[in-house]
Formats: sequence, C-alpha cells, structure tokens
Amino acid sequence: MKTPGQSRLEQLLDEYGHPIPISWSVPLESSEYDDNIGLVIHDSIKAIEATAIKREVYVNLVTPACHGEPGQYLIPALEEYFHDSIEYRFISQCGCGGYVLRVWRK
Repeated sequence: MKTPGQSRLEQLLDEYGHPIPISWSVPLESSEYDDNIGLVIHDSIKAIEATAIKREVYVNLVTPACHGEPGQYLIPALEEYFHDSIEYRFISQCGCGGYVLRVWRK
C-alpha cells in the first residue's frame, strides 16, 4: 500500500523486500520522473542495488519517453556509479512510449 510521499519505487521495495530475488520491473514513467531526470537516475540506482546478485535475476528499468533513449543519459550514469559490476541491455521502446533497459548485477 502506498503511503503519502512514497514513490512507486519505494512502494515496490516495501512489497518485495531486499534483496529482490526475482526479475522485476520498475515503472519510472510517471509525472514525478518526467519532470526530474535526476530522480530517474537516482531511483534506477536504488532499484539495481535492491536486485539480487544472480545471473538469472534482473531489473527492467522502464524510463520515460520525454528523456529519450537511456543510452543518452542513464547508461553513462550507471557505468560511472557501478563501473563493471553490472551488465545491461537495451530492450526496446515500449507501447507506453518509454524505454526498457534490463540490468543484471555481477
């Protein structure tokens, strides 16, 4: 249940627990993310950190269309933060207009 002031990511983390042992998706395409690219990057990092370190477990980061493809802003930020401790693959633009970036922890 979402409490006042709680982001969608925080709600999912409360629901799943830590570390999240299954593959999951984080919807980062609401208006709070449309207006704040820094929040997209921040919550993407938090989601990756909450994902279990197992080869078969990943997180899909569903980013807003308004910021463009994640390779333009998100991937460089993730590489700078995580260095070589993640693997990622751009999946596609989804039907909602946003973009899906799949990330595994190593």
